[in-house]
Amino acid sequence: MKEIIYLDTMLLHSYVSQYNDGLPNTSSLEQTQEINDTTEIEEGYNSRSSITAMFNTGKFEIPMIFSTPEGKVEGVFQPGNFNKEKAVMSQTEMGKEIISKQLHDNALVNFEKYLEDNELFCDLSNPDIEGNFIKMYSEFQIIDFAYLSKIIQPDKLLKFSFSSEEEEITKFENELKKEKDSKQKSLKKAKIQQIKNQLTQEKNRLKNQFEFINESLVYLNEILPTESFVKMHNVIAPLKYDFLREKSSELMFKYGNNNKTKATLIGKVTNIIKTVDMPNLEKDPFFEFPKVLTGVLYPLGVINVNDLIVSPVAIYFE
Repeated sequence: MKEIIYLDTMLLHSYVSQYNDGLPNTSSLEQTQEINDTTEIEEGYNSRSSITAMFNTGKFEIPMIFSTPEGKVEGVFQPGNFNKEKAVMSQTEMGKEIISKQLHDNALVNFEKYLEDNELFCDLSNPDIEGNFIKMYSEFQIIDFAYLSKIIQPDKLLKFSFSSEEEEITKFENELKKEKDSKQKSLKKAKIQQIKNQLTQEKNRLKNQFEFINESLVYLNEILPTESFVKMHNVIAPLKYDFLREKSSELMFKYGNNNKTKATLIGKVTNIIKTVDMPNLEKDPFFEFPKVLTGVLYPLGVINVNDLIVSPVAIYFE
């Protein structure tokens, strides 16, 4: 049983519907009933008897795609209560099946089976992997740049990061006030000042890092096609928000970035990262500017040379 956390139903619709000439896999049954009453005058005798005739319409079915239910046609002949009058009621009941092309999770199973049966999954070590489907089972990391930009607030992070050190310095300063020996007091005061200087240097170093990361995240949120990605070994896959079963921020909180939980990813390799260098603007800017993206992602530890860019179809636990 699969626990699906991501499923690109639009992409799956496209692939499977092309293979099956459409993907009707949910249906609703609508019953319609038509009653016609007619009265005919003719010579006859009063009678309480009746004759009923019933006919069945056939059932039409295309295996694994759709089927129509059997219909029923019923005719009733009953002489009226009065002489010279005949009442005829015809009742037609038919099943009308409405096919809606709504995708279910079982379509993923069929799609995956089709790729496996036709040996369409490409090995990750294949040099001609671009444009092919892959299936991999690996530990994963969820990256949500919008969520990370909320986390990376330099001043607040520094306050929390060095709270214990600040408490220790305050404790030393309080002890210093109680020191009676002037020589010891002078030595301790110098030591505390040295610790403070080291702490200030470390704060400045980290603040510069946090500010760089924060500026990078803000920039990436503006230029990236999506906010969320999944990183699995040497694969980086952009996630479309509409196809996530849970928010990416929830997945980050639940599974973290150092978890040993493994998931299965099915997707199509669209590109291989050849370089992570910033663009050379002396060359043609039209072709060089797209390299900015990899040039910014690389220092953040998101990508590396030879990583695969994959368009994901599904990510699930099993």
